[in-house]
Amino acid sequence: MKTPALIASLVAGTLITGGGLALADVREARTVTPFHAVEAHSAFEIFIEVGEEPKLELVGRSEALATVISEVRDGVLTLRRKSTRGDSGSVQVHISTPTLDALETSGAVSVTARRLSGKSLDVEGSGATQLTLAGKVEILKMDLSGAAEVHALALEAARVSVDASGAADVKVRATEALDVDASGATSVRYAGAPKSVNTETSGLSSVSPI
Repeated sequence: MKTPALIASLVAGTLITGGGLALADVREARTVTPFHAVEAHSAFEIFIEVGEEPKLELVGRSEALATVISEVRDGVLTLRRKSTRGDSGSVQVHISTPTLDALETSGAVSVTARRLSGKSLDVEGSGATQLTLAGKVEILKMDLSGAAEVHALALEAARVSVDASGAADVKVRATEALDVDASGATSVRYAGAPKSVNTETSGLSSVSPI
């Protein structure tokens, strides 16, 4: 006779795969036209691979994927979710694009972007945004608010500018110049030994080398 604990264990085993995704999760590939910028407004876990052909794939429960609206307009891929009653579940978004020069997020969005390259990258983040960026660009511009968290030590940039407010936590790498305008309880830490560092802070904000 199976004990309640054993039954619960067996049920859990049928729901979870080795990768941590429920077996009920499905993958949905969506057709997209070429784009060079991404906007995400809502709760998403996004993975971006730069240097590949345009691709968009969603992972999650079917009812969660049904809430996702995706469209490309004027070279910008926009992602958002319809309002629903209750929690329809989390959604992973896997994106590929030959180039990426702009990223805008709001809400509880997590973004991991790899192999970034090119002349410039403009980043706008608000709310509980979490960004992890890697690659090499000439110019990195960031406009952040709320509890934004940016891990960009793996993104080498010649010139970096950060405009942040609220409780933003930012780590960047600049090799030539760093300009920071920070307010609230913002923390900016930097690597790369930039030759020029210009800062303007207020409140409990701080700027310091790593």
